[in-house]
Amino acid sequence: GWRFGLDAQGRLCFEVSDGARFWTATASRSLLEREWVFAGAVLDGRTGTITLIQRSLDRQAGRDRSETVTVPGPTCLPDTPAAHLVLAASATGTDALPTERHLDGKLDRPRLHAGALDEAALRALVEAVVPPSGDPALLVAWDFSRSIPISSALCSTKRGSVKSVMIGAVS
Repeated sequence: GWRFGLDAQGRLCFEVSDGARFWTATASRSLLEREWVFAGAVLDGRTGTITLIQRSLDRQAGRDRSETVTVPGPTCLPDTPAAHLVLAASATGTDALPTERHLDGKLDRPRLHAGALDEAALRALVEAVVPPSGDPALLVAWDFSRSIPISSALCSTKRGSVKSVMIGAVS
């Protein structure tokens, strides 16, 4: 599986595991409060790398925290069809309290793609308010400004339905 989020120091991190081994790409500096960033993560099975992309969208007054981190990663991951996709929170693994560590911020148009895209292609995906039709590798695209409930959502995709998506409190 994988996790794309913040570590305990507030740094963007992309963690990948095949059940036996772990790979992590972590930004060198924490994100700043009240700053919009473009954040992307890529698992490239062809090259066996994982890449984390962090671009400050307002680089004024020394606020630029932009960087790209690429580290060795797996060439494939096991299929986990029963796993929940969790956005803006961490899964606890229990039904009583399914998520914790909720995002205290905003998400804008997250996308999940089946291929390893470069930064320009990732940016084009999120900058398009309406995702391009006919892209068979675009698995899921959300736009939270379109009345998606913030507790949970069932999303239809071109490849069927995501079993369930648990979304943390997004403010």
